[in-house]
Amino acid sequence: MATSLTARDILTMATEDLRKTVLDLGQDPNSTSKTDMQTWLIERVVPSEAPSVVEIPSMPSFVGKLSPELQLQYYFFKELVKLKLEAEERDKAAEAELLIE
Repeated sequence: MATSLTARDILTMATEDLRKTVLDLGQDPNSTSKTDMQTWLIERVVPSEAPSVVEIPSMPSFVGKLSPELQLQYYFFKELVKLKLEAEERDKAAEAELLIE
């Protein structure tokens, strides 16, 4: 039962439910605060996961010197150009396919 708990479950549990769960796991919950029981449960029950990796697109070094707003504009412009090139390639492929038929 306890191994299927998530951190959200533990943080939203009523104090009595926390006491029962802590007792079920072999710890004496008497004179333990709700926060301490939650902390204890989270440390023992919720599996720790490595943080997910966020891929940051490579940008020229000068971009790092720009304000966050300009960095975002640069990134969007770069993506827009990429999308336009992909659309042109699809159009050329479609035209070539029509010529073949």
